[in-house]
Amino acid sequence: MVLRMIRRSFAALVLALVAFFAAAPGLAKEDKLQTYLDKAEAIAAERGMVLGNRKGTLTIYKFFDYNCGYCRGSVAFMDRMIRQNPQLKLVVIDNPTLSDASVEAALAMARIPASKRHKAHYAAVKPGRRDGAWVERYAKDNGLSLGAWNKKDDPTTRKIIGQLQYNRSLAKAIGFQGVPGFVIGRKFFNGFDETILAKAICEETGGKNCG
Repeated sequence: MVLRMIRRSFAALVLALVAFFAAAPGLAKEDKLQTYLDKAEAIAAERGMVLGNRKGTLTIYKFFDYNCGYCRGSVAFMDRMIRQNPQLKLVVIDNPTLSDASVEAALAMARIPASKRHKAHYAAVKPGRRDGAWVERYAKDNGLSLGAWNKKDDPTTRKIIGQLQYNRSLAKAIGFQGVPGFVIGRKFFNGFDETILAKAICEETGGKNCG
């Protein structure tokens, strides 16, 4: 079963990443952290989920679950930050952790063409439970094909599973205790607190009177 596949086989990667960070505690001191985040960004870019200024000087990484209310709540805030900061790049990293429905939603959403994913993303963050069936309905209504998104032997499905495993392993190794999680500069933030994140973005962009 596809859902069982995504729960297993990433334990070794989790342990390896956790050991790496534990060897030199403090993300601010971890030069190699960027290597891992770059891979997560490449996965997000393949899915059309690098938003804002793709060549911006400040990159924010958001670990996201489609059934997470706080994740959804952060969307309007991050859109505002992008408008206010032309140099901001937002990397939305699929990290389905809350339920099997979240895993299904991430697997199916990954099949949305990159050029259409942004629109699908905004539809998916509206109120309501998200799972594979919801994405299938959305795709059908918008003339999109998801292919064999729920077939474990499909090569593309296996690739996506591996990518989601990587994202989840990285989130756990960084120390995120759930979703959402943000990396801003060399700092990481568990959960969504608009005031705290706005201050961090202000400081990273060289702003004054950041509060």
